[in-house]
Amino acid sequence: MRRIATIPALLLAAALAPAALALEGYIQDTDAQPLEGARVCYVLPGGAAGLCAVSDARGYYSLPDSDVPRVRVVAQGHLVLERSATPHDKPLRLERAASLLVRLRDAATGEPIEEGRVRFVTSTGKRRGPFPANAAGVRVSTLPPGRVKVSASAEGYGERKGQPVDLVAGEEAVLELELQPRPKSERADRDA
Repeated sequence: MRRIATIPALLLAAALAPAALALEGYIQDTDAQPLEGARVCYVLPGGAAGLCAVSDARGYYSLPDSDVPRVRVVAQGHLVLERSATPHDKPLRLERAASLLVRLRDAATGEPIEEGRVRFVTSTGKRRGPFPANAAGVRVSTLPPGRVKVSASAEGYGERKGQPVDLVAGEEAVLELELQPRPKSERADRDA
């Protein structure tokens, strides 16, 4: 009879035990300071985020066991880090991102352009965008530090290509681009 009572107790203990941790560690910035609130997510096929954990005040996170081979780490003001979902001894260090605010203006009037598109090419050749811009502009806060080339376009205007901007980690650059209005005859031809 004693054996029968032990089996339910073992089952209950197993059910209450915490799940095995497959991946745990610490998130820090490049100055070795803990990053609280960083999201560490398994990356599902197709790139969508799967199960996630959020780092605490010490930068600590833990994720349960999974067969997913990659994780993505995202923290505000930092570049996204994607790596294999294998245990690691050292903290994961996230680099500070740069931010860029681009405002589009009509070259003839100086007025803000209500609707446009902005694209970036980073110093490594990676293309980003198009990002929609409104009269206030568009802010992209996850760019790598270094030189980027900015291109912009808007309906009824010529395209502006390859304006270089040097970005600094942890800082925001502001770029005002003037777009030349197309002559009315060109606009009519495009609308036809």
